[in-house]
Amino acid sequence: TGLVDTLLSAARVEAGAAPVRVEAADAGDIIAAALEDVRRELAGVNVALTAPDTLPLAAADPALAVRALANVLANAARHGRQSPITVAARCEDHHIVIDVGDRGPGLGDDPEHLFEKFVRGVAGDGRPPGLGLGLSLARGFMRSQGGNLSAANRDGGGALFTLSFPCWTKAARAFVHRPGAARGLQDLC
Repeated sequence: TGLVDTLLSAARVEAGAAPVRVEAADAGDIIAAALEDVRRELAGVNVALTAPDTLPLAAADPALAVRALANVLANAARHGRQSPITVAARCEDHHIVIDVGDRGPGLGDDPEHLFEKFVRGVAGDGRPPGLGLGLSLARGFMRSQGGNLSAANRDGGGALFTLSFPCWTKAARAFVHRPGAARGLQDLC
């Protein structure tokens, strides 16, 4: 199943048993694949996508990037209370940034806490049951490839998740060919 595959991938990445393959990746392709992976969870939810064709390539492991974004999208579908979901990609400070927003109940007073394993939203806020692993796994996937995942309460209500990848630059291309290089990519660009 998808959950078992995701947990196995996370365990392999954490143990160093699965190589992280950072390469030039198109943000539009990552978004399209992630949307396809969670199409059942998104059934009946309006998704507004903004991803310019002119974005530079990202330095990413495409498989891990898709899993991370799919986890965030599934989270927005589950907890956004059928509100529209926005997915917007842009280039900012030598990074490709993908924002995923919803108009659900938001993330409480400490959004950072949601990235801890087995932590869920505010108790009694009516959220559907879950394991509290999806966001922790997504952040782990992002960091393993030199990216990051952050969360904030959205102005006007709801949640905003931000995935960022270094741009695929000449320096990044040289850097990823060194052993263990992906972990330090966020400091390069």
